[in-house]
Amino acid sequence: MKRGVVIDVDLVPVFAFFPQKQLQFYPEVWKNINHPKWLQKHGRERQTRISDALLSKRFFIVPKPTEVESQWRLDFHDAEIELIKDFGIAKPVIKSLKLFRDCNPELKSSNRQNRLASYYLKTIIMDMIKNNPEDEWRQGNEADYFLRALKHLVKKLDEKKIEYFFDSNSNLLSKLNPVVIIEMKNFLKKVIPQLENSMNTVECKTVWLKYFKNGNCNFIHL
Repeated sequence: MKRGVVIDVDLVPVFAFFPQKQLQFYPEVWKNINHPKWLQKHGRERQTRISDALLSKRFFIVPKPTEVESQWRLDFHDAEIELIKDFGIAKPVIKSLKLFRDCNPELKSSNRQNRLASYYLKTIIMDMIKNNPEDEWRQGNEADYFLRALKHLVKKLDEKKIEYFFDSNSNLLSKLNPVVIIEMKNFLKKVIPQLENSMNTVECKTVWLKYFKNGNCNFIHL
């Protein structure tokens, strides 16, 4: 390992439970994991795998403290893996969204309460997959799906709501300052046309690198 390399490790304690024993007492959550309606759009084999991950495997309760109170979030890690894994470039697009956020301070506030958290970006992708299971997410289309994800994010910022995937009554954006949400939305509305209009032009890579701070955006396959 090279000297000066910093490795950031995020260790989070969690409580593990089994859905059928605990969540039946919480109907709003239970209806979203017990053969949810959106899953009917997907193929039978995927329905079986995701349902098994939701109902038979453990879920976790993850602490999400804020400056004023302690909160907890349900985490269905195994189900999320099953949902994403059939969609080839979904995971690389999530990584590209995180890098894009980290390269643009308009999307990454120094205040933890006003950050566009990584899980929000992952939820954007899962929401796209949930609503459009016929999309193939083929390699070579990274830029297209990256732009689609940014547009979907703008839509959610405009609504001031990103629903937690497994509980539609929970809004992931509820703690963000409304002014910050507007600033993020306006920034993306400015940037998306620039990225989109540069596609298939000689300026394409220059324009994209501008928003990746001259870093590595080879995953976009420009």
